Amino acid sequence: MKLIYPLDEAYAIFAGISEFNLDRVKDLSERLGLPCYIEEAAWKYARDKSAFKKKCREFGIPVVDEYIVPDPPGAKELAAIEYPVVVKPVDGTGNKGLSICNNEKELIAGCRRARENSESGNILIERYITGEESWHFYFLADGVIRHIYSGCVFRQPGYPSFLYLIGTFAVTEYHEFNEQFYEKCIAFLKNIGCKNGIAWFQTI
Repeated sequence: MKLIYPLDEAYAIFAGISEFNLDRVKDLSERLGLPCYIEEAAWKYARDKSAFKKKCREFGIPVVDEYIVPDPPGAKELAAIEYPVVVKPVDGTGNKGLSICNNEKELIAGCRRARENSESGNILIERYITGEESWHFYFLADGVIRHIYSGCVFRQPGYPSFLYLIGTFAVTEYHEFNEQFYEKCIAFLKNIGCKNGIAWFQTI
């Protein structure tokens, strides 16, 4: 592969979005001695869903309820679960190891699958909720944080979720988000050490 510019003239590395790709950006930037916009202190909140949810609660940002279930799941804990639930690795990406479970049998299988796809072996079991989804994007530069736009997606029922959809900037609950969570999200990002890049919050 031929580089367009000599490597010693490169300033930084950028990759398309996904936790896997961004992990590689961090590793490669460190190996090559190049600057990286991903702050280590902040990055753990993108890679650990439990830490992210805990921090959200500190700032009054609502997150979906979860169930605490041992490995293997016990009868008492299973009996307390209201279906449907979603099971996923606490450190997973790209929906790997994620299952939507409607009964105990599916849940046990989903827990096993989630642990198999988790580096830490830790999983989350959350109440499965549906509704209009929206995204609220923030731009960060040298510690200054600004909301840049909001958007939502409508999916074609019965088709893979990210293959048949339409996106729009017409977000019906924008004013509600702006009044209740705009400043809380900025405070959250500042608290965890985000200074540069793009961050977003997904809501239902």
